[in-house]
Amino acid sequence: MSLTIGGDGSEWKLFGRKAQTGNDILFRSRTQAPEVKAYALANPMVRIRFAVTGTRSDFEQSLLSALERANVEAYLLASITSEGNRDLFFAACDTKQLREAIEAADNPDKLVIQFAPIPDADRPKFIGMLTLTPEMERAAFAQGNARPMPYPGRPQR
Repeated sequence: MSLTIGGDGSEWKLFGRKAQTGNDILFRSRTQAPEVKAYALANPMVRIRFAVTGTRSDFEQSLLSALERANVEAYLLASITSEGNRDLFFAACDTKQLREAIEAADNPDKLVIQFAPIPDADRPKFIGMLTLTPEMERAAFAQGNARPMPYPGRPQR
């Protein structure tokens, strides 16, 4: 596997958890992939947060496209959707370029974007929080709390 900014479908794990409020939290992550995890541990990480509006916002895709156009070395690690917000977690060689891509992305809904660097000492904790381990996945399937998600070109379980 070679790293790409947005990843391909087969790299992603989709899973949910309950927030302390009882609401669902939806995770989409690729931090279980060794190359992604290694890059995230070795480079600065940031969280980009914006409100999920009533109408579907295309900001996330626009941001990924802006990063690709600028040929930025930044990789989407995970996204979390909960409590009306979406958090995108990136690892980047240069977070200044990531900020520039945010400015270059289309934002027709005028979303307020929060940019929060993750301290180096906290990186392993965040990566752990974002990762669905093989043990967690096996337990979820065994308990009947998971089902396979089809991806184009990926065989079913």
